Amino acid sequence: MSDAERSLLQRGFAWFHAHATVKNIATLLTGTALAQVVSLALSIPLARLYAPTEYGVLALYQAIVSFLATIAAFRFDVTVILPEGAAEARTVKSLATICILITSFIATGAAIIVAPWVGTIFSSPILTWWLPTIGVAVFLMAETTNLQYWLNRSNEYRAIAKNRLTGTVATLLCQLVLTLLTRTAAGLILGTLLGLAIAYGAAVWRTRDLLAKPDGDSPTLRQMAHRYRRMPLVNGPNALVDSIRVSGISFLVARVAMSALGQFNLAWRVVQAPVGMLISAVGQVFLRKLSSTPRGSVYPTVKRSLRGLILVALPVMTIFGVVAPWLIPFVFGSAWTQAGLISQALTPWLFVNILSSPLASIYVVTEAQGRLLFFAIVYCAAPLTLLWLTPWSLVPTIWALSGIMAILLIIMIVMSVVTARAYDAAKPSASG
Repeated sequence: MSDAERSLLQRGFAWFHAHATVKNIATLLTGTALAQVVSLALSIPLARLYAPTEYGVLALYQAIVSFLATIAAFRFDVTVILPEGAAEARTVKSLATICILITSFIATGAAIIVAPWVGTIFSSPILTWWLPTIGVAVFLMAETTNLQYWLNRSNEYRAIAKNRLTGTVATLLCQLVLTLLTRTAAGLILGTLLGLAIAYGAAVWRTRDLLAKPDGDSPTLRQMAHRYRRMPLVNGPNALVDSIRVSGISFLVARVAMSALGQFNLAWRVVQAPVGMLISAVGQVFLRKLSSTPRGSVYPTVKRSLRGLILVALPVMTIFGVVAPWLIPFVFGSAWTQAGLISQALTPWLFVNILSSPLASIYVVTEAQGRLLFFAIVYCAAPLTLLWLTPWSLVPTIWALSGIMAILLIIMIVMSVVTARAYDAAKPSASG
């Protein structure tokens, strides 16, 4: 290596370490990428061992759990990043845990009552037997997320990346081992529960020192609930509507057939491999970055982030969209041919989703969540209406769905940019 090349390399490393945001995104991106690679690698034998119908039952179970886990903390889990003092933040974290426990108990009771009805509607006795376990799954998933927000607050991005990898690998390995006992959806669901438990245990271990009680008096739960009451009242409905959209799509696809939901679920997971790497890594760091960004600098931060995401995401998603129809059945088996076509159809939607997802943090940091609610309602109603009324078969319907959702997300991006500029303009003297 020449002196010039060595000097250039040293300057590159110096720049990387000097820019904390880039460094933190890279840390999370590396961990998430590794988790996605492992997930895809272990999904290959699973997809060849389990039929699309079994994956459909798992997808429906996960849709219910994800819906409840998203709203279980009443958005106080996200709030843990906002307080300046550790004592206040710790109280907010405890408040989120209490909300999660209450939601989990209610979910268990409700599931016991409706399990026979749900199993009959979707012709799945396995779903009837396993639905009462959703309370446990909701607690494990939501509380792990709660703890990861504390790691985010503490800038422990390496720990977040490790915890995601732990949960992903544990779930898939448990599902794979359980094929020795059963190749029904029961093995997939039990493997999911075991994986969630391991991820939760790992998160508890990684936050054991960070959550140590700080010196001095801590505010009461009532005080913190009042201080951040806008989170469940304003941001909560946004999360609720988003959860209804995601879960509703799964329910309406399952209405066609469990095998159709299995195909859709695998396609979604495969497309989310490149998408999830960017969204989860950038989203965690972007939220933390914005929470400490002064007025006058939010809009430039948003603009730089959008430009960088486009440069990274456009070539990745374009290549994937071209190769997906033959790549997925080649890798996962001929039973998943339809999943390849669905993956291709989902590409436009998820490309724009990469650009828009981190921008939701703007509404949390600026406490302007109400502006997002109307969009969230439209964004929820559009796909559910299409899936309910569509006269087309599954793949053409997904193409239409993808196009509609991409257009709506472009509108959301414009709305987020306008919000950022308005926030900066509120105090012109602070813009420097």
